[in-house]
Amino acid sequence: MMMDEILAKAIKVEETMPKQNDKNQNPFEKILVMKYDIEELGLVKLTVGVRKRTKEKIQYGISVPPISQIKISSKDKKKSSRQKKKHP
Repeated sequence: MMMDEILAKAIKVEETMPKQNDKNQNPFEKILVMKYDIEELGLVKLTVGVRKRTKEKIQYGISVPPISQIKISSKDKKKSSRQKKKHP
């Protein structure tokens, strides 16, 4: 559900050429860097490759902030502490 939101609402912030020495990026003519800010996770970065022949856009990578930087609401903290008590 959250992935659909990221794919639909991410905004292109950069367009770069693929790394020449990276065989994983070889099929792409360009790399699009997109970002989307999700309240629960923070700024999510989505990397999309555009294929050379078909111009098809392929999700190449996605990254989110480390879990230590993710904002947890007080409601979620209460749930988490209750779960720890139930399952020692």
